[in-house]
Amino acid sequence: MDKIKTPLGEIGVFIDGRETDYQFVKLDNEVIGQQAAGRYMIRIAPVNDKVKHIISCCIKDISDDVEIQHDGDEDFEVIEFIRSKIDLSIGVKGECLDDEQYFGRNKFDYGVQFEKYGISYIQNQDTKTKYFVFGICWVEDFYESDCRTWYGADLSSYEKIV
Repeated sequence: MDKIKTPLGEIGVFIDGRETDYQFVKLDNEVIGQQAAGRYMIRIAPVNDKVKHIISCCIKDISDDVEIQHDGDEDFEVIEFIRSKIDLSIGVKGECLDDEQYFGRNKFDYGVQFEKYGISYIQNQDTKTKYFVFGICWVEDFYESDCRTWYGADLSSYEKIV
């Protein structure tokens, strides 16, 4: 099965730490009126066995010379990788959870957590969400204050197709 290949490494999807096949959709590279080098959406169905699972999207075999930043806004979390003129973001709809007590007050029926080289959904035993969606966007002409990958990884405008 094809995988998304980026300048920083191949994108892998993992369920409970085990790599799984995934399908992706190539999206329009225009982001906030400018071009990105690559932009994709990955959609993963939850595991329907009434057990907690971790569904992750990570960059495989990434070198240690990348700068990593975590960011987010209301209902959106993103991990960003920067090396030289390359900037890549992986974004998800949801909120990071600091502790299990917060989970009960979360408006989503799942949580989000950052990984070393990616980001994960935390599917709990009661999750009814139909799909977990990862947005991936990168540029190869990154400049200071460039926010294209942040907006490109935010797939809220694609909710009708997910």
